[in-house]
Amino acid sequence: MKRSIASLILLSSSFCSSVCQPLLAGDFVQWRHYGGDSGNSQYSALQQVNRDNVTKLQIAWQYHSAKGEAIHPISELQVNSIVINGVLYGRNPNHNIFAIRADSGEELWTFDPFTDEEGLLSSYMRGLTYWQADENSKENNTTSAPRIFSSVSHYLIALDATSGKPIKSFGDNGRVNLKEGLGRDP
Repeated sequence: MKRSIASLILLSSSFCSSVCQPLLAGDFVQWRHYGGDSGNSQYSALQQVNRDNVTKLQIAWQYHSAKGEAIHPISELQVNSIVINGVLYGRNPNHNIFAIRADSGEELWTFDPFTDEEGLLSSYMRGLTYWQADENSKENNTTSAPRIFSSVSHYLIALDATSGKPIKSFGDNGRVNLKEGLGRDP
């Protein structure tokens, strides 16, 4: 019995040492997911801003994402922007998705998901996510350009992360109606 318990403890400790290791600080330089990482840790290893100098920060640039457009009174924005390779991707209260240079605020592109129809202003917005094919993947070609995924109302949208254009090969010209194919009326 003692041998079984000792074996179990040894097995558990070797498992934890390999699986439960803390992530390396370098893993937290990008902000690829809502909350920083897939575990929503809200942690960054960047150390330029710290407790000693945070009160001395000054505004370096501002970006007005709504660009003066009226914001619907029931618009709700619960978004954590993501930063990949120096580009900040975000959403505005009118459901538009945008990409700006994180160091200057210069707009790279903006995408209006409702250019062809009336917007669904009462829908919730929960953020964005980034996808890139593994460099060793056979899918890593021009049709697998890095993508930004976002939801608007009952649609999942896929955009080219570089241009902000819909990925035409994804769903119906870049979007999937999440109410379809459920075996009931949408």
